[in-house]
Amino acid sequence: MELFIDTTFGITVGILDKSYKWLDYKFIEGKKGSAVIHRLIYDLLENNKLKTKDITRLLQVSGPGSYTGMRVSEGIANIFNWQGFEVNSFYHFDVPKLLGVKEGCWITDAFKGESFCFSWNGEDEKSELMKSNDILIPSDIPMFTLKNKEDTNFIETQSLIKEKSEELFKRVVELNMKKDLYYFRTIEMEFTKAKTV
Repeated sequence: MELFIDTTFGITVGILDKSYKWLDYKFIEGKKGSAVIHRLIYDLLENNKLKTKDITRLLQVSGPGSYTGMRVSEGIANIFNWQGFEVNSFYHFDVPKLLGVKEGCWITDAFKGESFCFSWNGEDEKSELMKSNDILIPSDIPMFTLKNKEDTNFIETQSLIKEKSEELFKRVVELNMKKDLYYFRTIEMEFTKAKTV
């Protein structure tokens, strides 16, 4: 069995079988991750009559996200790693590429009036943080986001993870992906007091 956690937006936890099909999946929005994630994992195991020893691997989304949100999943990943479990991690913007999309753009809200944009075309990649009002959305390539807003032209990577789990996680494990946490900003930028005008 595989355990999945994602704290980039809200909290997502799930259990997958050996072929990466979901046995159970929970998404909670609006709660503090550190306050509920342990209980969520415990309840998933209980509801599926599993023990921690039945888990063979942890699959973690390592960003991009805010500093506080990302530290919650990283703490869980470190505990699993210390206990000898396999741990694989990837980024939300990796999802389309892992599913075979050769060109695209992934955009999400990065808080503080900014948006994060990751674009790729084959092996060429570019990431940038910009003012949300300054983003020009291309119309000729596939568009992705973490969680869709009002624009239906965007495909949610959160939904792709749920719907294409077999193909996606098979690829993550084959590549033995282990990505460091990816924050929207450096720690210095994240905790710098905003200038007042």
